[in-house]
Amino acid sequence: MRPFSTSSRLALATFALAARCLACSYFYPVFQAGPDFRVKVEDQGVPVEGLRLTISIGNSPDKRIAAVTNGDGIALFGTVDSGDYLLNTDIDTGVAFGVVVKVTGNGPRGATVPITWPQIPPVAVRSLKGTLRGPDYLPGRQRELSLELHDGVSGKLIKALRTNAHGQFDSEITKPGRYFLRLKPSGLLDWGRNEITGLIAVTVSPNTSQDQMDVDLLWSSCGLSYADSGKCQQNESPLARLPDQVVDTSGGAIAGAKISLLDDSDTLVEEFQSDNTGKIAPTHALAAGTYQLVVSRAGFTPYRRTIRIDPNGDPLTPSNLTVNLGFGGMCSTGSSQ
Repeated sequence: MRPFSTSSRLALATFALAARCLACSYFYPVFQAGPDFRVKVEDQGVPVEGLRLTISIGNSPDKRIAAVTNGDGIALFGTVDSGDYLLNTDIDTGVAFGVVVKVTGNGPRGATVPITWPQIPPVAVRSLKGTLRGPDYLPGRQRELSLELHDGVSGKLIKALRTNAHGQFDSEITKPGRYFLRLKPSGLLDWGRNEITGLIAVTVSPNTSQDQMDVDLLWSSCGLSYADSGKCQQNESPLARLPDQVVDTSGGAIAGAKISLLDDSDTLVEEFQSDNTGKIAPTHALAAGTYQLVVSRAGFTPYRRTIRIDPNGDPLTPSNLTVNLGFGGMCSTGSSQ
């Protein structure tokens, strides 16, 4: 084999990624190896068996070498010519993944290249059902989402699914394993007028504490991302009035955050936005009662909480609530004063 140069390979990889997402960049890690090396694949410390891997120079089929991981999660590559090889999976999952293995005659023999699969953080649940919330989700008002369920190792299509108006779905699958939920175009738009499509990685295991999925779908310049809201605590809070300010995790004000209030029957009572300082100015006082509060902003994890408005109640009741919106899959929180 006559390998491409490192600069050529990087140019091809950069071009391919740019075609998918102009605002994103991704740099493959580089590992040194001799002509004989192995790849060890794990998912949260557990070996991944049956994953087909390829090392390649360019896009020609005759320049690819394939190997499949065994029960220990190890794939063996032997007698490989010197060159810079792109290590990838043999299935097209849409996940940005790649490792460069730099093979030289005097490189370390028997070197181990460690990788994790899947590359995107999986949601760990006991059964493949739950709720997927779009960016503008309100109970009973979400457009149905079209889903495809794929095996997370072979990439094989298992079944097609749809959510209902509450974002709920049920695949009736409890078999342990790794899966991908592929979100297909469905007309659901984000604030940026972009179709929300992409993959959610799921690990089904009887040993996890979460019974089903509870996921917020987010959109960034790099495509679909998501937050596992099932890990976020959202308790009921007595309040004398509505939240006072919306900030990020560093305390910076978030302008244009949308605040939605719904009553016990999921009827939208009022909607308003935070100003340039993150402050919230409701248009009028709310009657005492229990409401569902939803605070959201593009690119951040939504904040959901049941609140009890009680302006004439206990004087020790907190007078306001500062909402801290998380990003990058971090939970959103609220601090009362």
